[in-house]
Amino acid sequence: LSALGGDLAINNTVTATAGNASLLASGNVTQAAAGDVTVGGTLDVNAQGGNITMTDGAVSSSTGSGNIRYLATGDISLASLSTGGDVRVDAGGNIIDNGDTDVDVIANNAQLVAGGSVGEPQGTNNGLIDTTVTTLAASAGTGGVYVDNSTALTLGNVAAINVNRIDTAGAATVQAGSALA
Repeated sequence: LSALGGDLAINNTVTATAGNASLLASGNVTQAAAGDVTVGGTLDVNAQGGNITMTDGAVSSSTGSGNIRYLATGDISLASLSTGGDVRVDAGGNIIDNGDTDVDVIANNAQLVAGGSVGEPQGTNNGLIDTTVTTLAASAGTGGVYVDNSTALTLGNVAAINVNRIDTAGAATVQAGSALA
């Protein structure tokens, strides 16, 4: 789905059970609680000129081991990203916990990159980014990293997380990630 002339609102379920999906906007991407996104492969969500806001209760998932990437020039407010693969959340602004209905990131490995902060201190708004990951690499530009992981956690190197960008004709192009320590 592309909204290259503005914002993209995901208000209902989006499903690509056997493949990859890309949700692109030149402005903001908003995902309502009823706007769950389920893919069988990789998921690429990109707000090229704004924020990504997932309403509390919204879930984006890969039913297999496909990678998920959420990329925005502004803030990213998370509800739940879930995969047996890896997740990269990359915000030019802050990465924010947008509610506590679900765990924010469930994955094998995760990269959390923000120009500002990753999460907020406990007791501030919705606070920490809740994760269930094995290995986490995080980087915060002008702020801190505030994460609460539910299992044993390794802080360290996470290899590049690639996703497939699907164009309007259905062709896939690899969007190469980069390693993060």
